[in-house]
Amino acid sequence: MKIFKFFMLFLSFGLLFSCSSSEDSDVTINLSSNFTSRYVNEVAVLTVTTSDGNDVTSSSTFKVNGETISGNSFSSSIEGSFSIVAEYDGKTSNTTVITVSPSPVPVSSITLSGNKTTVGTGENVIFTSLGNNGANLSPQSTVYFNGVAQTGFNIVMNTVGTIDVYSTYTNANNETFTSNTIQITVVSVINFNKKVLIEDFTGTWCGWCPRVSYGIEQVNAQTNDAVVVALHKSGNDPYIINTSPYNVSSYPTAHLNRTTEWAYPEPENVSQVVGLTSGTNPRLGLALSPTLNGSTLSVDVNVKFGYNFNNMKLVVYVLESGLVYPQTNYTSYYGGGSSIPNFIHNHILRSVLTNVLGDAITGNTNSGDVYNRNISVPLPNNITDSNNISIVAFVVDNSGKAINVRMAHVGDTQTFEEE
Repeated sequence: MKIFKFFMLFLSFGLLFSCSSSEDSDVTINLSSNFTSRYVNEVAVLTVTTSDGNDVTSSSTFKVNGETISGNSFSSSIEGSFSIVAEYDGKTSNTTVITVSPSPVPVSSITLSGNKTTVGTGENVIFTSLGNNGANLSPQSTVYFNGVAQTGFNIVMNTVGTIDVYSTYTNANNETFTSNTIQITVVSVINFNKKVLIEDFTGTWCGWCPRVSYGIEQVNAQTNDAVVVALHKSGNDPYIINTSPYNVSSYPTAHLNRTTEWAYPEPENVSQVVGLTSGTNPRLGLALSPTLNGSTLSVDVNVKFGYNFNNMKLVVYVLESGLVYPQTNYTSYYGGGSSIPNFIHNHILRSVLTNVLGDAITGNTNSGDVYNRNISVPLPNNITDSNNISIVAFVVDNSGKAINVRMAHVGDTQTFEEE
């Protein structure tokens, strides 16, 4: 009987010890830090809790990059990323990474800059106030125009003239720093009527090219501000001209203002072209006066600048229209059929009077300035009817984009189309 009682008591202790050990083995520990980013020599405090909510920080050991540290606070005199784990009662916690960065340099000076130094009336300038430590202090700074405080840092310029601009910044210690002074020149702006240049790379042999011709007709039905040039290439074509400088490999192709391709299918994307005649007006305009004296063609080209420009180039074309020649056709346009026997070819490029990429515009090109160029040449010998010639002139910027374009017939005396 005593033996049985002793056995039952031993069994009870065994079961109790077994349950306690099993429950304890289910407990995990979690390491956390009050900061995951610190500057050099700043302190982060580490905390360890068990999964059942007990704080065991004081009984835990901490290792940083595998090395045991004293206590539960961590700081570093060098920058870098540090992996930290905690150990408690034979258990290892999750890993916490603390990133230590160089201590910030205090602000001792500020520098002001603007994204433009010359601007037209109604345009904005974005100013930036930087601390000597590289911090962008613009939101905490104040901009001054000729000593008068402004609101914000993205400012619309409305007054013509030269403005002295500086900024100030006040730190948490109530120390105020004043930037350098920069000058912003605000000029009056002249807007001009906006036209779009269409350069149609085509050929009488090109069966898909009537598609673009039809699209051009749709454009002309919607606007008078499209200027068309047809450039014919090789094949059995009486109107060919050297198109190699344009880097066009497939026909048809149509370029808008030289840098944008008219999307296929062109007749369904007329709005793309017409849209380029609206929106912000160009700030330069052209006026042409072509004359024909016997066999001498003279073109007086005037370019007026409504803004300060630089690195602009002028391109001048001689065109001929009304030429009848069969056009190969693979499309359903113009009644379909494999050929359009009496197709009227218009806007055909006959001669380039400048470099095809443009001649540099010299002299002053600031707001209000006018550039004049007179070109006199023998009438190109490929012209079949001098009554059907026209002149196209346009100005391109340093990216090659046509800023504005104008077309004139012989005998026209144009004035600038100021808006």
